[in-house]
Amino acid sequence: MSTGIYDGRDGHPGNLSVVGNSAPVPTTANRYGEAPESDEYAIELRALVQIIFKRKWMIMSLLIIGLTAGYLSTLLVPPLYRAKATIEIAKHAAQVLSESSVTPQVQADPEFVETQSALLKSRELAQRVVEQLNLDQDPVYADQTLPQQDRVHAATQYLSQNLRVNVEGLSRLIAVRVSSPDPEDAARITNTLVENFIQTSLERKYNTTAYARHFVEDRLESARLSLEDSESLLASYAAEQGLVNFGGNSSIFSLDGETIVTLNKELATAESERIAAYQKYIKAENSPITLDVLDSPDLKKLREQRFQLDTEYQNKLEIYRPEYSEMTELKRRIELTDREIEAERTRIVDALETSFRAAEAKEASLRERIGELKTKLIELRTQSVQYGILERQVETNRSQYDALLTRLKELTTAEGIGASQASVVDRAIAPTHPFQPSLGKHLLLATILSLAAGIGLAILWEYIDDTIRVPEQLISKLGLPIIGIVPVASKSSDLVQDMMKNPKDSLAEGYFSIRANLLFSTNSGAPRCLSLTSASQAEGKSTCAVGLGLAFSRSGQRALVIDADMRRPSFVVDRNLSIGLSGLLASDADAMEHIIAGPTENLFLLPAGRIPPNPAELLSGHRLNEILEQLKQVFDIVIVDCPPVLGFADAPLLAAACDATVVVISSGKSRRITIRRSLDRLVSTHAQTVGAILTKFDARKVGYDYGYYYYNYGPGAYDYARPSARTERQSRKITLFKDQLDD
Repeated sequence: MSTGIYDGRDGHPGNLSVVGNSAPVPTTANRYGEAPESDEYAIELRALVQIIFKRKWMIMSLLIIGLTAGYLSTLLVPPLYRAKATIEIAKHAAQVLSESSVTPQVQADPEFVETQSALLKSRELAQRVVEQLNLDQDPVYADQTLPQQDRVHAATQYLSQNLRVNVEGLSRLIAVRVSSPDPEDAARITNTLVENFIQTSLERKYNTTAYARHFVEDRLESARLSLEDSESLLASYAAEQGLVNFGGNSSIFSLDGETIVTLNKELATAESERIAAYQKYIKAENSPITLDVLDSPDLKKLREQRFQLDTEYQNKLEIYRPEYSEMTELKRRIELTDREIEAERTRIVDALETSFRAAEAKEASLRERIGELKTKLIELRTQSVQYGILERQVETNRSQYDALLTRLKELTTAEGIGASQASVVDRAIAPTHPFQPSLGKHLLLATILSLAAGIGLAILWEYIDDTIRVPEQLISKLGLPIIGIVPVASKSSDLVQDMMKNPKDSLAEGYFSIRANLLFSTNSGAPRCLSLTSASQAEGKSTCAVGLGLAFSRSGQRALVIDADMRRPSFVVDRNLSIGLSGLLASDADAMEHIIAGPTENLFLLPAGRIPPNPAELLSGHRLNEILEQLKQVFDIVIVDCPPVLGFADAPLLAAACDATVVVISSGKSRRITIRRSLDRLVSTHAQTVGAILTKFDARKVGYDYGYYYYNYGPGAYDYARPSARTERQSRKITLFKDQLDD
């Protein structure tokens, strides 16, 4: 088991150094640090189950009380009857400024259905039903001692409170339910409410149509005057500008635009032709070689003829001299052909120049025509802008006038139509059985509330209690390593006999486990001098000291238990004996002269001795360290049973003189704040606190089945922490010898 040292800075556990013989283990600072405040009261599922199990009788008591109250309330509540009627809602779209038909369009609009549902619950409709049925005259619905107006208000409020309106799923059906002590009244009120709702719907529709008709008539007159004014203004402007409408200027603008587009395409073609002609002309004029690529049959023929003459001349030059007559004739013909080729080339170049000039002229003509057409189009648009504005105004006014005129005719026709938006699907009938009170619902509600209250109270009670009850709290709440757990012992239990005769008993096994864990508490194994202390008295530290001494002695080690509580000694010895710790501290006697043999082999005891007037003064001197050093040379382990930490200076002084200190904590008794204060006092004296022992642990009382977790292994399981008839031990006295028992 991994343990460590409590340093207690700022009142919180510090780093806990882990010591062991095996591979390195992570420091316990990461394992045993105090839980953050935000997690201190967090309730995990397992903890909740433990709390419920522990406080089950409280929860069951509240459950019985709640069920009884629910049953009695069911008997005392007067019966109520509920009648139900069903209506269907069809949405008639109200058209005021629309060209659509006035024929109602039925729509399953959820928002509209919810609106109708809210109208059914309106105060005005409820008051209308009250006045129609004279419910204000019935003492069931209104106090007859009130004035007339107050009775109407009271009956209206009663009806509103007992009215339920619900939409049936995703349909357009609405269920209307009214509750009343009289079943006949419930049905009568429900049907009257539905009938009045349909009637008010018709009235609202008529009022809406009449309002729409008057509104459209006013708008129609205004639209007529606007149309006449705009037509007059358009005619005047056309006469002033001399404009004639041939069916709309837009067509003229469109035609002119299409013409410009066509001319732009022709201009692009002409520009391409001009560039091509210019390139041919320049190449032909500056580079005669390029004439070969020109498509001229005459030039090709002359060049072929020139090639043939030149070939013939070269062939004959090998036979004849140049002065020969036939050679001179060939030479003349070659020169004549060259002149004809040059003449043909000149003609072709002139033709290319003529073609280039023509293309250039065509391009210029197209550019000029496009410019004139653009200028004309701009002038026409400028003149027609205002005309178009006035013409559109006339068209807008005419469209508005025609629409209003059509709508007025529709509204005039619809004003006489009496179609309702709501229709009755099922009328209400008088119920035969009351719907309230419901015994099953009351008991179910009482069960839920009682369980919630019981569990809530149990949780509150549990977390108000800040005592240490379970081993995990040593780590989570205090940051202390767990050295061991000692179960609660019965009144008749004999620690010495249990450990000697039955070492597998749960109580004995607990001390053996503590001994094993102490072997890993320091770098050198179990501390040679170990002090046991507690925050307050009666937490079982003296029993732990003896039990731990027995555990070490059983393993063959010489163990000495010192009763260092010189205010309330735990070990019972003969009062006439002068031996004891107090006598040793006050003298220079040999410590071994005060040692008493224990009830078992290898176990020795040093009683507290006579009670001194001021034990703290005896412990403050250097004599204590000398005694402990002498005893550590003789015994394998010295166990010092210290007094409680709080209230006296004895325990911190003793703990500081020992090699290690273990805090004994009684399950369900020791409070966290008390333990923390004790730890702070130990830290202030530089005591080396290595962990804690949880004593008097009863798993059943804390609602935790630790019997299946601790020491429940192998045949003849130890039944640890699961006593069947054990109770908390009350006596602090430990008997060493029967003939020395102090009654």
